[in-house]
Amino acid sequence: KWFPASNGTFMPASRWLEHHFAGDANAIFDDKPQGAWIRINPTLPSRYDGSDSNVAQYRHVLIEFDDLPEADQLATLKGSNLPLTAIISSGGRSFHGWVRVDAPDKATWEARRDLVYQYLEDAGPCPANKNPGRFSRLPGCKRGDQWQRLISLREGPETWEEFEVWLRRRDLPQVMTWETLKEIPIMPDPTCILGER
Repeated sequence: KWFPASNGTFMPASRWLEHHFAGDANAIFDDKPQGAWIRINPTLPSRYDGSDSNVAQYRHVLIEFDDLPEADQLATLKGSNLPLTAIISSGGRSFHGWVRVDAPDKATWEARRDLVYQYLEDAGPCPANKNPGRFSRLPGCKRGDQWQRLISLREGPETWEEFEVWLRRRDLPQVMTWETLKEIPIMPDPTCILGER
């Protein structure tokens, strides 16, 4: 199993694109069996050790399912109605879901993370991904002979708040309209004290 060998290389996105993704060859990432990682949350300026205390903005919670077949993982993420910024193929045997929580602080992030994991508990999300300084897989790079790929962007509700509203309402009974009531067949019930009324 591969682990990150260092704290990473930090530079603006514009420089990454210019120096590492502008041409066909990519000396840093190409033909490396370990693939490449990216953090799910931005870090503070000049703080490169990857510690959770260096997270600058609590934007995402990472979800991954180690024990589900790939097709079931993808179906679970897409069908979850979670506000997903991205779904990424790891280039191995899993998909990573970046749940957009946009928390103002760590305590709120932890509460939202716990809600996400509780919501998905039947699918068995990997418990090792519960910290805000997590790595995910960087799309567009190879992991051995497999590509780490971006599967989709912006699945589900636009915001965490929209998801919370949906979550509260999903267990409410469906609205019964007059049109629906008119379609219900009337069957005489001898046990009804109102007779056939």
